[in-house]
Amino acid sequence: MDPGFVIQTRQKQDVLFELPKGTDDLTLPLDAATPVTIGPMLVSGYAELRFAGVMDQAFTVEVQEACDPEGTFFRTALFTSVAASPASAGQRMCEFHKPCALYARVIVTNTGPAATTRQELCGSGLPVL
Repeated sequence: MDPGFVIQTRQKQDVLFELPKGTDDLTLPLDAATPVTIGPMLVSGYAELRFAGVMDQAFTVEVQEACDPEGTFFRTALFTSVAASPASAGQRMCEFHKPCALYARVIVTNTGPAATTRQELCGSGLPVL
């Protein structure tokens, strides 16, 4: 059956939040119970923020938002990692958040008992169509 005139499209996402990297361009380990703040970033114009991450320790991602990049930030979301699989000691996260203010920052906290040796996290923005 002929589908007719079809245009393949792909929605562009912008990377907004990434873990800090060292001089070797590798992500720096996260010490236990030590939060890392990323941002603030302008999120006005994004319909959704997406967070994907994998670490060898449990972790949280807290989204805080404000109307001004130097204003008072307030928590709008708190995401907690889950076990990557029953046979794995790793943790994973895949979450979505709809921003409500103009600016957002992310606080990533290693909630495990030791420093991470494997840590990957990206937060991207899906623009409003």
